[in-house]
Amino acid sequence: MFADGWRRGTSFISEIVPKPAIAWVANLAYREHYVYAPTRYKIDPSLEHLQVAYEWKKGGQNFVRARAEPDARPLQSGSIEEFIAQHYWGYNAYSDTTTLEYGVEHVPWSYYPVTDFHSHYHTEVLYGADFVPYLSQEPASVFVADGSDIIVRKGSKISVED
Repeated sequence: MFADGWRRGTSFISEIVPKPAIAWVANLAYREHYVYAPTRYKIDPSLEHLQVAYEWKKGGQNFVRARAEPDARPLQSGSIEEFIAQHYWGYNAYSDTTTLEYGVEHVPWSYYPVTDFHSHYHTEVLYGADFVPYLSQEPASVFVADGSDIIVRKGSKISVED
């Protein structure tokens, strides 16, 4: 625990990005596990629903598609959506004994409740064999976040000895 209390953060197994330069910078500066893959997306709002599709090619064709309610809702404190979407710290292994911690800043997001969801992705190619049992299950929660630009602060190292 930190002197100022617990910090809720996130750590990525792997993040797929649409430009090689993004992957290069994230991997170099933050030792993240970003990979480049050709991607495309489609956002189709209507009065009845919001349709979102994200597709990428890595080990074959992959996709996530969702139909959501048409109006965004604010994240509610204590909800699963707030727990997943609101993280202001990122963490990544720097070495066997050191973790890199960096601040992430953004305005509070809202979300769209999902009413229908389909996905297909090559889990072992994307994340490795160890994650197949976990990522082959139906998700416990699905929603569309109305994200924003973010600021990623310079990282600092946390050692096991700290």
